[in-house]
Amino acid sequence: MKHRVFALVGGKIITPYEVIDPGTVVVENGRILAVGPQSAICIPEEAEQIDVHGLLVCPGFVELHIHGFKGIMLGKPEASVETVSDVLRVANSLPEAGITSFLPTFIGTDRYENLLHMLAAGRTAMETQIEGAQILGIHLEGPFFSTASKGPYDRYAPAGAQAVEFARKPSVDDLNAIEEASGGTLRMLCLSPELDGALEVIRVLNSKGIIASGAHSFASYRETMLAVEAGMTTVTHMYNGMRNHRSLTGVRPNHHPDDHRWRACPYPGDGGCASL
Repeated sequence: MKHRVFALVGGKIITPYEVIDPGTVVVENGRILAVGPQSAICIPEEAEQIDVHGLLVCPGFVELHIHGFKGIMLGKPEASVETVSDVLRVANSLPEAGITSFLPTFIGTDRYENLLHMLAAGRTAMETQIEGAQILGIHLEGPFFSTASKGPYDRYAPAGAQAVEFARKPSVDDLNAIEEASGGTLRMLCLSPELDGALEVIRVLNSKGIIASGAHSFASYRETMLAVEAGMTTVTHMYNGMRNHRSLTGVRPNHHPDDHRWRACPYPGDGGCASL
């Protein structure tokens, strides 16, 4: 690797402990040598100085849930096969937004075989990537979602942007096929925890170190806590598919005084949230 030393000079530096403004960061061969107030940092003579006045300097963002960027949609339901180039184009563009690593997120499709092709494409992109935001693995939103009726949203009930016909019953065999297609790159999977077979899928995900996330769910409180006991550790789009946005039954935060695990998401009136 070619030796390189550079200094980011004059920016507002965000650290875990303080904000330094104006500050300087000195980097040598990809390693940070010094961080501090601009007046206190000695910049090596050979360093390239980059003026970043008026800009933020902070650790790169990690995006865990992203379906596309700059007009590129990953995992389009109408697409027969997700392309490697789409994933790589997103990866190359994300640093513009301060994102340095991410999980490309796919959704269900009208044909199960197409979903497996998407996962294989994600794996290939991860294996062949040479630049851009680092692909950390694949996030799969579905296909193990409930198809319970939700009033006016029956067409997409309760999976939000995912059509009912994309849903599949939770199955360890399907999960194994999904993981095999991903080549071991699956990092997170969203499912409705109340479905028959979901708890076993969650247990297998947990045993493999893959994050199980409750999502688009019609689950009761009891069903939700059974999923937590099985290994579900987070939730996604928790208010999309619930029994009632204002109800105390089901997947929502702050509804049980003895359980702090679901308290991080604001009340719907506070703007809600996409993921925890």
